[in-house]
Amino acid sequence: MDTSANEHGAIDYPLSSNCEDFLNDVMATNPMLNRKDDVHSGSPGHVSFASNLEAWQSTTRLPCAIITSAAFSASCDYGEGRGDVVLISRDAVHFYVRRSRLLNASHTNFASLLLLFISHDTTSEHVSPCITLTEDANILEIVLHVIYGTPYQQEGLDLGTLLEVIGTLHKYGIPLDTHVVLGQPLFEGIALQMHQDALKVYIVAAQYDLFEMASIASSYLLNYPLVFLPKGTTSKLGPAYLHMLYSLQLARVYLLQRILTIAPEGHEPTVLCGRFEHEVVKSAWWHVTTDFASSAHADVSTAEIREALYPVLLPLICAECQNSVQRRIDEAVLRWSRTPRTISRDMCEFYTVLA
Repeated sequence: MDTSANEHGAIDYPLSSNCEDFLNDVMATNPMLNRKDDVHSGSPGHVSFASNLEAWQSTTRLPCAIITSAAFSASCDYGEGRGDVVLISRDAVHFYVRRSRLLNASHTNFASLLLLFISHDTTSEHVSPCITLTEDANILEIVLHVIYGTPYQQEGLDLGTLLEVIGTLHKYGIPLDTHVVLGQPLFEGIALQMHQDALKVYIVAAQYDLFEMASIASSYLLNYPLVFLPKGTTSKLGPAYLHMLYSLQLARVYLLQRILTIAPEGHEPTVLCGRFEHEVVKSAWWHVTTDFASSAHADVSTAEIREALYPVLLPLICAECQNSVQRRIDEAVLRWSRTPRTISRDMCEFYTVLA
């Protein structure tokens, strides 16, 4: 039987070897095990069988069980034949995949790892080449599902794991603008958990210029105090995405103030309600809106706006003034609801709500 010593001097035995060949090789290569010494002998220089066995174990590596991914086992065939290369995760899980699929999916030959086996004869009966990677099995399995375009179990996957998959895809040259976009499983899985840590998602999206993902994440950061960003976050975001997030918050606060400064329109003077009463209504409106806008934030809701402006209606007796104020409140709420809640590469679109 063919055996070889590894770099540590231990002997590797293929898993296909039978017990008889294995034991014959062990006895042939370890003469100490053939000694007929009496195990009970206490003579000087005597070496017991236990000592012989310990010495043999230090130079011999026994066959061990191989843990294989259920989705990418040696028998799996996704329409291209069985796997001809084995990817081994950091936790020693084996994934049998087609080299051609990896080469077609990656623009860097899978971080140049496949160049070593580019000329390997796929028709031979030799053992498929193995590539040991630094990723854990749970990450690597999702990456391969993304490459193969096959569904995977989303339940139980935490947000950190899904974001790590993005970095791994980029590492191995898998184009993110194809696989991490709206409608793709990985994108949708992150979107469902985005509220848990929107800043972390925004940072990852900024690092890999995933604008769609960053845009959705920004809607959860409208009230985030950017002056208190964690140390190092600014450099991770980069100037473009940091500027867009700042601009989003500032633009929304500015637009809210502009929307609220427009006072209700007056009506034709009547016996009970003339210009003086109109000025009182406007004064009350400006007093309430100024106080509200001075402490308002970019994430203020339409319900909060209605609640803040409602006191202007309370003291009014004139029905026409009441209608005028109510129309102005409704208009302010409508304009605010149309104000963009996500980042934009063109900030000009924010100000169309004032037109």
